[in-house]
Amino acid sequence: MLSKVKFEKLRKSLLFRSIKKARSKALKRNHTYKISNSFFSSLMRIYFRFKLNFQIFYFLNKSSSLKLMDQFWTIHIGFIRKSKFTLFIKIDPYISNNPFCCSNLKNLPLKNESCQMIHIKHFLKYIPNKKYDKILKAWKKKLIPGGILKIQIKFGNNNDKLEKIKISLSKNQFFIKDINYSDLKINGTITITAVKSKIIKPLSDKTSQEKINDILNILKQNENLFFDIRNLCIIGHHIEILAQAIKQLNPYIRAVQNFNSIESLSNISENSFDMAIIANFLEFRNYSDNQKLFNILKQIVKKDSQILLIIPESKNYLTKDVAQLFEKGIIVKILDDNNLNFEWINLSSSFKMIQVLIQNQISFPVNKNNIRVLLLGVYSLRYVSLANARWDSQARAFKKLGYNTQILDIKDNSFNYILKYIKIFKPDILWIGGKVVYDFLIKNADYFRSSSIKIIYWMWDITTFESYDFKDLIDYMFITSKGEVPLYKKKFNLDKVYYMPVAIMPEIIHRNRFIKEVYDVGFAGQLVNTKDYPYYQERRQALQMISKHFKVKIFKRIYNNLPEYYSKCKIIFGGTPALKDLELYASNRPYIALGSGCCFITNYFEGLEKLAKNEQHLLWFNSHEELLNLLKKYIPNHDLREKIRNNAEKLAREKHNYIDRIQNMLNIINGKTEDFYGFIQ
Repeated sequence: MLSKVKFEKLRKSLLFRSIKKARSKALKRNHTYKISNSFFSSLMRIYFRFKLNFQIFYFLNKSSSLKLMDQFWTIHIGFIRKSKFTLFIKIDPYISNNPFCCSNLKNLPLKNESCQMIHIKHFLKYIPNKKYDKILKAWKKKLIPGGILKIQIKFGNNNDKLEKIKISLSKNQFFIKDINYSDLKINGTITITAVKSKIIKPLSDKTSQEKINDILNILKQNENLFFDIRNLCIIGHHIEILAQAIKQLNPYIRAVQNFNSIESLSNISENSFDMAIIANFLEFRNYSDNQKLFNILKQIVKKDSQILLIIPESKNYLTKDVAQLFEKGIIVKILDDNNLNFEWINLSSSFKMIQVLIQNQISFPVNKNNIRVLLLGVYSLRYVSLANARWDSQARAFKKLGYNTQILDIKDNSFNYILKYIKIFKPDILWIGGKVVYDFLIKNADYFRSSSIKIIYWMWDITTFESYDFKDLIDYMFITSKGEVPLYKKKFNLDKVYYMPVAIMPEIIHRNRFIKEVYDVGFAGQLVNTKDYPYYQERRQALQMISKHFKVKIFKRIYNNLPEYYSKCKIIFGGTPALKDLELYASNRPYIALGSGCCFITNYFEGLEKLAKNEQHLLWFNSHEELLNLLKKYIPNHDLREKIRNNAEKLAREKHNYIDRIQNMLNIINGKTEDFYGFIQ
């Protein structure tokens, strides 16, 4: 940690050396004007660059809130727009490009092994070939084990440059996952996706007893999975004790075979096992081994049978032998890439391991229907913010339903690129999520009005932007507030506006029964105390009142593991009292809480009784006095809370799952209904 004095000394010394270097270069020129102009511009560029560089460096080292975040950074270099999402950092060597951090790209001001992905657009073309090795080596240090380096670059007719990049990547032990040429027709770029790898050696350290105990505890908590198993394979290192534990859980099991390498599985006959367990293994293999392992398991484990995957979460149980680090989003992406379906994913009760129940069946149909759907929104959040599931649920639903689906991120690409992509893909449906595509539609309104593309806009927040005539442009609009349907029709000159709240993904949003309750009341969300956010004032006042009587926990920046943190609370508080008169308006908070099997308490809002029953699926209040009385009744009574928790999760799965929500909208679009399917009977 840098002290303020050391920080100032370091900043001044580096600034002085940089100014001196720039002046020496300038003095070599003959013309006085050129000298002064070059020196002045260099001086200003260096000053601002170093100022921002050290600001972000100091910020990352000093900020306690960022230290507590449970995810890794995603670095954007050469991007047009700066993402507001906390985990995305736009870095650029030029201040004029409005980066979050202005920095020398060879020396990113981040800690080593702190980045999940480094995504570079175009900048590599300005770097001489002879410096590839040096800069790739520097970027590799910033990536976590198994981290991704994504390079988009224009080569023109220079194939030698591509080969030199490939050689440099291999030299720095990057596994080249993919070279994508699909953008050549759009902007002349090629995208190289490479993964940080290492030389795999025999494990140098014994597995810690704490880790073994954590795995054993997971097996015990999932003992119901082993009741009907006769032939089981366990893949991992130092796992002999796991086989003994399984036999104790199921004495009738016929055979348990242990394997400690992928090669040892290659001679096993098809359909040999009723189930497989992977534990203390995948973290010690390179990314390139994931596909090999899952392809073999698809053969040797019977179809539709289960595979229990157990891996450390983030940097837990980290040793020098680890070749991959995982978070929920990372492993979900790997399973999707291998087209493997999973029934659930959650953290262990220790919060140190991820457990995933995989089904040996494809997740997405191979044979797709002829309807082309282009999803446009902030899909870069798909695998890094699973808690709200807005983006992943839409993409997953369309793929599971068999549509020919393509996905574009509105913030990662220019409007010009997106329009060219649309013209080439020729979608039947352009499916838009959130507010972020509003400006793109307006800018290209003439094109879309003259096209045959059906445009569907799912708006899941209350209106905050100006009116526009979307008639003959947007075909159907779905919003999360029934009370605003007349307003949207008038504001946008649209006839077909329907109520459609957000949904949950039961595979990710579900109850974790093995986590102990620690807090009386929990809350996750905004409590900003500024005039720009008047909605949060009553919410903040309610929580202040509750905290005088009960143990309250406020969760911040929980992007993937919200159900687990919710499970630590007896009751989850939510709601926006300032909007209680707006019919059927709620954010995604009630649906996440219901799906997580919480005893959820919220202010009553108009129409809430159509979504849930009071003191059966959730609790609602109309005043602070009523809120306090309900808390006093339910916090001490486990049985009452348990009844609500079970009913809540069941309701969320039946009425608010993402497949049914998307199908509901498609049925409205196709004229099969005009009803919302999520109301209780």
